[in-house]
This record gives sequence, C-alpha cells and structure tokens, in this order.
Amino acid sequence: MARNRKYSSGAWGLAGLVRWVAFLVLTTVLVGGGYVWQKNQIFELGQEIKKRELQLGELRYQNEKLRQQLATLQSPAMLETRVRELNLGLAPVTAQQEVFTLAEPEVAPLIIEQERQYAAQRVAAAELR
Repeated sequence: MARNRKYSSGAWGLAGLVRWVAFLVLTTVLVGGGYVWQKNQIFELGQEIKKRELQLGELRYQNEKLRQQLATLQSPAMLETRVRELNLGLAPVTAQQEVFTLAEPEVAPLIIEQERQYAAQRVAAAELR
C-alpha cells in the first residue's frame, strides 16, 4: 500500500470506478428526464396554441356575423319596416317642417383630487407667510 499520494498507484480501484459509473448513470437519467419533460411541455403548449387559434377563428367568425347583422338592422329599409311593425307613427321629414340640430354640450374637465389638494396646500402656505 502506498504511503502517500506521491507514491500512490495509478489504478482507480473498484470503489472509484463504481462512483464514476453511478455519476454517469445519474447524469444520464437527469438529462434524459429533462429532455422528456421539455418535449412534453412543447407538445402541451402546441396543443394550447392550436386551441386558442381555433377559439380566435370562431370569435372572428361571430364578430363578422354580428357586424353584418348590425348593418342589416341599421339599414333604412329595415328601420322603416320596424317602424311600421311597431305602429310608431313616424314619417320622413317634409319640406314644410324645420329641422333643428342641437350641439352636444361640452363636458367640463374633471378636477383631479391631487390638484385640488395642491391648490389647498398653496393657499395654506400663503396664509402662513
């Protein structure tokens, strides 16, 4: 048996070889498991993307269908038909009638709470002087 490292033999021995093989097996298992997990995640995300794209297509189809329905309901012919169905007694404007167009009133800007507090602080500061 060798007295110190300087004189040790170059052989690994059985214990060293077993440790090295165990390390390689463990590393291989971990890398393989990570690879399988990653592939599974990619597959699941692909399935989710496909599902969302199909849902988006369905929503676009419904949106277009509703847009066409809105255009149909807003058409003058459809509006006249509905007026007759509901017996509202409405008629087109004649030349003898005056038409008044009212301007929409402007909305006053909202006062932000911070500005109000700031103005109050300025007044308080001016009073202290």
